[in-house]
Amino acid sequence: MVSASRKRVIARDGGCVGPGPHGGEGFVVDHVVPLWAGGADTDENKQTLCPACSKAKTAREASERARVRRGSGAR
Repeated sequence: MVSASRKRVIARDGGCVGPGPHGGEGFVVDHVVPLWAGGADTDENKQTLCPACSKAKTAREASERARVRRGSGAR
């Protein structure tokens, strides 16, 4: 089942809004500001990405989250 929010975000964006290179089939609805970083779970904080852009963004965010954890002393 596809959520109403997912349908709205994909319709609003009309496809991948990531920087590319684009690739993969289908779309991922992603939080612009991650929830772990204080982002809201609202349509305004969501974007449509292709699998390739989503994978690249996830890798960047994993590095950033690790830096935040190291800086706060959390393990």
